[in-house]
Amino acid sequence: QQPRSTLVVAEHVPDTATVPLSEFVAGNVTPRSTLTTDGSAGYRRSPRLTVNHGVGEYVRGPAHTNGIESF
Repeated sequence: QQPRSTLVVAEHVPDTATVPLSEFVAGNVTPRSTLTTDGSAGYRRSPRLTVNHGVGEYVRGPAHTNGIESF
């Protein structure tokens, strides 16, 4: 198994209806990466693992957003 690394890229996206987050993801995430997000519709075109905070879900298998929420 190859070592895992974590990289955070932050950028202000003023209007996700105009600039889909999938474009940001495509420009910053390598193809074999695993993206973990909340259920935001802005990420819907990006393959990812999700959790649904709206129903009180914070962990689903390997998917969680605890680390990024600390960022």
